[in-house]
Amino acid sequence: MQTGFTSICSLLLERVAKSPQTTSLTAFDHEAWRSWTWSELQQLVVGAAASLRHAGVQPGDRVVLWSENRWEWIVADLAIQWIGAVGVPLHASLPPSQVKAFSDHCGAVLTIASNSNALAKLQTDQKQAESKCVYLFFDNESQETRRKDRLFQPDGDGQTLADVPDDEAPAEPCNLDSMTTILYTSGTTGAPKGVMLSQRNLLSNIQSILEVLPLYTTDVRVGFLPLSHIFARTCDLYTWLASGCQLVLARSMASVFEDIQNSHPTYLNGVPYFYEKFFRQAQQEGRIEDPGWLRQQLGGQIRICNCGGAPLPDHVQRWYDSQGVTLITGYGLTETSPVLTSSAPSQMKLGAVGRVAPGIEIRLAEDNEVLARGQNVMMGYYKDEEGTRAVFDGDWFRTGDTGVLDADGFLTLTGRKKELIVTNGGKNIDPSLIEHRLLSSSKIHQCMVVGDRRDFLAALIVPEASFEDDEPSQWRTLAERQLHDLSRYEQIGCVVIVSEPFSLANDQLTVKGSLRRQKIEQDYSDSIEASYQQARRERIRR
Repeated sequence: MQTGFTSICSLLLERVAKSPQTTSLTAFDHEAWRSWTWSELQQLVVGAAASLRHAGVQPGDRVVLWSENRWEWIVADLAIQWIGAVGVPLHASLPPSQVKAFSDHCGAVLTIASNSNALAKLQTDQKQAESKCVYLFFDNESQETRRKDRLFQPDGDGQTLADVPDDEAPAEPCNLDSMTTILYTSGTTGAPKGVMLSQRNLLSNIQSILEVLPLYTTDVRVGFLPLSHIFARTCDLYTWLASGCQLVLARSMASVFEDIQNSHPTYLNGVPYFYEKFFRQAQQEGRIEDPGWLRQQLGGQIRICNCGGAPLPDHVQRWYDSQGVTLITGYGLTETSPVLTSSAPSQMKLGAVGRVAPGIEIRLAEDNEVLARGQNVMMGYYKDEEGTRAVFDGDWFRTGDTGVLDADGFLTLTGRKKELIVTNGGKNIDPSLIEHRLLSSSKIHQCMVVGDRRDFLAALIVPEASFEDDEPSQWRTLAERQLHDLSRYEQIGCVVIVSEPFSLANDQLTVKGSLRRQKIEQDYSDSIEASYQQARRERIRR
């Protein structure tokens, strides 16, 4: 695919040229909602770019951006690209030790933190005394103080550290194949890797997405997924620039439902956990079969909900359909910028993740691993040539996911190669298939299957709140019912009831909602072992 875009920043310039006074962004700013036009947004980006230059950032330098979602994040990301530097966004939940480790690994010359408290935590390490890294921060505390290490000064006009000349010229567009960003993967298994993406990678994926799911200038979208993750960055942020719709940035995950109702979005991107919350709320309130209830909860104007990041339970998809809300599924990885496949309103199949997006190719290897190639596929892993070679078969990228392509071109994922369980009996079992079946029960909130090098499988189950008091034997019976048509070795031999949900806060989920299997199994190792011992005793008695 030959993209018609020349750079991410050119998307902003084009939008300013077409509709300078149209509202572009609405966000919460110092205890009040505030909106910016496209022209005002460009001025903020130009000012932030001047501040970065003033701090000594040069084209090609790596700049770490460690912050929660906020309007300053968006401006900083675009400003980094404006001057040709390389953005390295890190999740706000990462501890300072990991931020320092990633900063050292990429050789960052500057780190932008959320606030002065975060900045202080980064600077407590004595090793930083020898570092050449410069630190700036946003401000979420007070508008009263001015400090030389703040990127945005509180004058109400978005003025930044450096004096910004009125005739500041836009930067020359980046080379399409130059590195634009390094994204450190969540690392469900093994150590995180730094994914290098270019302007071409990102721009080609934006074009692919908009060909399948067009956005219009009249669309309103609420962004709440972490902008440090590629799903939100490409599918929320950059498609917003390309389409010229309005972006409303939610205040936080805690307020997102209220923000959605007040903003009346027409388009939402989310992960399964988000969409399941509405289903569970409807269950708890006895509103499952109330027509129009879901549309009302989503603000009344919803046109499309788009879901990615993890498998969507079939019963949730069916319920959205019964409520007249279009819920699209798709699939991708950080390494592919991210989208590889997507459904469309007129092209959907239950359980599938859509068809291959325009400009991208997919094929299945002999072991059914999904291979992909296209201009959206990463440049490689930063400072890891061996790791890069390991995930390529010629010019085909090995996704690590297994799947099935049907006669209509729909892809259905069947598991992760690295997550296969090998039992003592030599059986290879895909845990995600069994988990998907278990999650189709409305009683189960979350689950994870274990059993590697054991005689039989166990399931860690997080019950829905209203079913937490059920006896373990009842969960065994439920599992048997859900898996009745699977083979004997795919049945659940014992169950561990988990009271605390798997979450990002306890480091048991990745940002996109995937299970951190090694961490979960380690955290509950004693309970798992006790459950296996109890199951063995019961088998002996039988």
